[in-house]
Amino acid sequence: MEKDKKNKKRKYAKSNNINLDEIPSSNLKMKYFKKKRAQKRLKNTISKTHTFIKIVSIIFLLWLSSRLMICHFWYLPQNTFETYPNIHLRIIGNTITPQDKIIASLKTIPIEKRPIYLINTVPYEEEIEKLSSVKKAFVRRYWLPARFEVTIEEEIPIITISPNPNAPEIAALTAEGKIITKDYLPFNASKYKTYKILTYDDFSTWTSKEILSLKILAQRIEDFSQEKLLYLDIRNQNDVYAQLETIKVRIGELNSTLKQRIERLSSIMPQIENLKNSTDYVDLRWDNTTYLKKKSHNKINTTPKENSLNKNEIHESNKVKIKTSNTQKTKEKILKKNKSDTNPDFGVPKSSTNNNKQEPPPIELNIEIVEP
Repeated sequence: MEKDKKNKKRKYAKSNNINLDEIPSSNLKMKYFKKKRAQKRLKNTISKTHTFIKIVSIIFLLWLSSRLMICHFWYLPQNTFETYPNIHLRIIGNTITPQDKIIASLKTIPIEKRPIYLINTVPYEEEIEKLSSVKKAFVRRYWLPARFEVTIEEEIPIITISPNPNAPEIAALTAEGKIITKDYLPFNASKYKTYKILTYDDFSTWTSKEILSLKILAQRIEDFSQEKLLYLDIRNQNDVYAQLETIKVRIGELNSTLKQRIERLSSIMPQIENLKNSTDYVDLRWDNTTYLKKKSHNKINTTPKENSLNKNEIHESNKVKIKTSNTQKTKEKILKKNKSDTNPDFGVPKSSTNNNKQEPPPIELNIEIVEP
């Protein structure tokens, strides 16, 4: 029995980290054990208190989070799309597309009475992308305050369509052949460079290749003439005109020699600088000859001495000298600039109008002034 008691004491002392040698063997032994028990109870009480505080803190944080999730700051006002601008809606990236059309598209979808992070923005994006000038739309959600940020990626127009020079544009076309309706015209000239095309044809059937061909043709005319192109008239594709800032150019038929005929503008434009006011148009219809058509109110009797001239000769008519030699350096410089154009044939759309036959030139000179 005594051995058992000693073993129990040793186990108790070992479990409580008590050195038996330090315990007095007198009546102080009972006080010592009471003190140890009191320290153990205090330690347990402190531990339970910490656990209780942790549980209460977690419950409070969960409650606070739930209240924040349903706070009114998360909700879009129902009148967000009624007026613009406001702090709950921002529209960026739109140059062609009017803001009222974007807002009208947003109004078609009612605002859900739920926190903004639960609102699905895809229907808003799809509705905006139905506009003919919008290529892609992105709607982002923000908090404090709850708001939408609408980012617009627009189509890039390259040509505009008009039935005649004085009429406003009725549509615009992108490189992919998408039609931008007249509701979005005119464009901001500083943002998009477009070329005005005169035609009576159904432009909705034009392919991407045909549209790009018209753009390349217009670019070449500007590059070789060094003037801005006001419009390109293809209403009769066997007799095409290009109106520059100071003079009109009669290009003629869009055939395989078109590229070479346009390149002659680089040498012609400097020579007729003083004749622009009295000239109706420059005629480039012929492969080896260029004509200047005089205006009707300036009638001049032209009597050339010879029926043909060499390229380095000077033809004198009405006391105006026109040198016919080509400025090769200017031509090479422009050709180098347009080296990236890989479509030499200019496959423009086929016209559905009746084409008139060309009349032969009166005299085959390299450059000739012809009276009206």
